[in-house]
Amino acid sequence: MARRPEPTPRSAAMSDAQVRAALPKLKRRLNELSALDVFSLPEKDGGNILDGHSTKINSTLRDVFGADTLEYSEYHVQTFRPEFSVWFEGLDDSLRGNIDEVDDKVKKSITTLKSIIEIFEERAGDEGENGIQSTIRAYGGLDLHREIARAANKLYQDGHYANLSRRP
Repeated sequence: MARRPEPTPRSAAMSDAQVRAALPKLKRRLNELSALDVFSLPEKDGGNILDGHSTKINSTLRDVFGADTLEYSEYHVQTFRPEFSVWFEGLDDSLRGNIDEVDDKVKKSITTLKSIIEIFEERAGDEGENGIQSTIRAYGGLDLHREIARAANKLYQDGHYANLSRRP
């Protein structure tokens, strides 16, 4: 039986309004994660606290980019908990015994969130973009039928919009 091929992740095509709406959400996640002191996490439920942070970050990234996007695939958090590829007798698999690994993962996520926010702030602050550049960027993100794209492209490149404004 033939298997269905895995869908290729698409790039998130976000409008300026979506970028501006995403900024407060991303900043909230950054502030929450920055306030986390991994060295004072309790051994008993520290893993649950870490899981809560990764769940909230991933949920926000899905809301912002979409679950099937390259951006979500690149930025999502697998886990903040320590991971082991090999387990052997006497291995310290406790949270406290691997706190440096946890701290590195949290710092990496903080850096990633800061980078996304900086990129979004750049996009939101691009006021110097003129109408033509904005139209080209918006048009470039569309997935149109081949014939519609051909006709619209010809009209746009020629600058002939007269037939679009005719009234019967």
